[in-house]
Amino acid sequence: MAYDYDLASGDIANPRPAVSVPPELGWPDGMTSDMEGRLWVAMWGGARLTRWNPLTGRLLAEIPFPAFNVSCCAFGGPNLSDLYVTTARKDMKAEQLAKYPLTGGLFCIHTKIEACRRSNLRVEKSFIQLCPPSVGVC
Repeated sequence: MAYDYDLASGDIANPRPAVSVPPELGWPDGMTSDMEGRLWVAMWGGARLTRWNPLTGRLLAEIPFPAFNVSCCAFGGPNLSDLYVTTARKDMKAEQLAKYPLTGGLFCIHTKIEACRRSNLRVEKSFIQLCPPSVGVC
């Protein structure tokens, strides 16, 4: 979904589809965005990572993966231009594992595109879950 976002108030309005993903590409899972405002979407069951223009809904790129369930992606590295991609073996059949033995691995794609450096997101305190110091992660 796409929304109009008011920078001053943090309010969102006008919900609408950002992209329409054909079923043959897989199921949209985790995603991130880059400095060009494009969406990178991991395709669960699609063995690919996709890049979309959310303003037009156009598919800009498909990157095939040697893993069936592509689960999430995030920029990192010293220039925030390395794209780290996770995959998962959950619910895979033996034939799928034989065809995609690297499923479950972590991959890194070196790009010339950078991640957004900061976000102007208003977070309501009531939605923040704090971890006890002894746990360290939520």
